[in-house]
Amino acid sequence: MYFVKKFSKILILLYFCLQCISKADDISDFEIEGMSIGDSLLNYMTKKEIEDLLPLSSDVGTGDEKFIVIWGPVDMKKIYDQFQVTYKFKDKNYKIHAIDGQLDFSNNYNGCKIKMKEVEKDIKVLLENIIPSTYETNHIADKTGKSRVTATDFKLKNGGRIQIWCTDWSNEIFEEKNWKNELNVSIRSKEYQIFIDSPKYNN
Repeated sequence: MYFVKKFSKILILLYFCLQCISKADDISDFEIEGMSIGDSLLNYMTKKEIEDLLPLSSDVGTGDEKFIVIWGPVDMKKIYDQFQVTYKFKDKNYKIHAIDGQLDFSNNYNGCKIKMKEVEKDIKVLLENIIPSTYETNHIADKTGKSRVTATDFKLKNGGRIQIWCTDWSNEIFEEKNWKNELNVSIRSKEYQIFIDSPKYNN
């Protein structure tokens, strides 16, 4: 369900129910798997638990400016099939800059887009003064141009970003890498969004 309470966080969940008695105006108002942008990851895991996840982590950027992306532990999954948390390299407080949740839709790309529209509709109610952008394009990870992605972006006034997208991998990618079609919901801080949009990151 999708619950919004006046003095609580907004949960981005698998099923959505409009029980909205307040509006969101800050990226920190949203939650994925109980976590919000700006929280310390140490509120949910110990430092050792975080370090144990690093062998499967990935880096975004290079040097001291880079961010670390870790897969969320299995015992923290409540809504999504899997999720990721992003924090800044060398940040001793492990401040969360991005949270991404994924739902598996296997070969059901149309089903993914239907669920994506439900999420989009509910978020529009919460962000009624923000007009999202929606687009469909080739997936950057597939150089053949056969894989597609459909996405909707909500750019919050404080610089945060909510992005929802469905991935439709080609048969070749599925057979070679076993990547499955999925729905992604991502919430990002202003700082992280500026970083991944920068020429330094994209070069």
